[in-house]
Amino acid sequence: MDTIADADLLTLNLPMDFLPGTDKASKMILKHQFAIDIITKGLINAPEGTYNVADADWNESRSDVLYTTRLGASQLPPILIEVQNVVNTAFLQCVISYALNVIKMHGGLPIILIFGIGSSAKCSLVNFSPATTAKSWIHSMPCNVWAKSCNLISKETISSFDYDAPLDPLLALSLFFTEQQPSLYTHSHHKDPTIIALYKIAHSLMDSGLNIESNFTSTVSNICSTNERLFQKLQEHVDGLPKAKKIVDKGIEYNSKLKRRYNDEDSSCSEELEYPDKLPLKLQTASRSTAMSESDFSFINKFKGSSKGRMNWAACLTLGHNEKLLENYSTPASLKVSYSRAKKVLKTNHNK
Repeated sequence: MDTIADADLLTLNLPMDFLPGTDKASKMILKHQFAIDIITKGLINAPEGTYNVADADWNESRSDVLYTTRLGASQLPPILIEVQNVVNTAFLQCVISYALNVIKMHGGLPIILIFGIGSSAKCSLVNFSPATTAKSWIHSMPCNVWAKSCNLISKETISSFDYDAPLDPLLALSLFFTEQQPSLYTHSHHKDPTIIALYKIAHSLMDSGLNIESNFTSTVSNICSTNERLFQKLQEHVDGLPKAKKIVDKGIEYNSKLKRRYNDEDSSCSEELEYPDKLPLKLQTASRSTAMSESDFSFINKFKGSSKGRMNWAACLTLGHNEKLLENYSTPASLKVSYSRAKKVLKTNHNK
């Protein structure tokens, strides 16, 4: 958090695939100790450092984030966090199944906190009411059998209040997620210390190496743009040299196609030109398979089949994250590369 200066926030914008409230960004921020302490103190007044992140993978499902206590504080309940675009009955049924998995794994009823980023179905909101008068923007629903408490903070629960500065840290975290602003200075509470700290964390996480793909794409695009301008200047002086002009035209075409590829637009590739291999561009912290799963591959095929015009990889990635799919991919470019590789493997196996 300290690596980003206040002055830097004047000019920094978070990319669309790393906005607050999006799947990848939310999980990374919620796993940061600063956010853990905000939530655990806000819900049960736990001292800083009491909780850390635990495994949230179940047999056939995955929760967003789970907190459990460090050694010596085992009497405190697990805390399950979900960030959800649409809170409806189907989603709440999933939450119940997650809670049952937590009970089975950790032997106690969890506390649940849901951040509702988008709209909430009216039928679902009927089940929730203000949990306390002190924090009336936190709503809860009956859950005696499967959780200690099930809490919701959403646009609907916080929209009708005027808040004094500084904000309650948990409320600030909720507003950070729900407003989904790319820049600190477009946020409604850009002077709040918790909001400032969260933007610093978001930029630090984004710059830590987990989004090398986006930086690489931008670099390739800049290189191609520079080459295009140089070729265009050269083109002005080779009108009387047909062969030279043909070579220059091919260079411009090559740069244009390469730039579109790394800007994640569909383009047909010339068989005469050799393009760089599409190698993995993000850091690997452990050896793992880079093959695309069948469920991810099928989801993309279904999305492509239902789309008209140019394939929108960014929309596909966002929809996949909302449905707990495509979670190994942080940018549209990486998703497109992996899908293309999977198609080639499938075609090769089919021809054998």
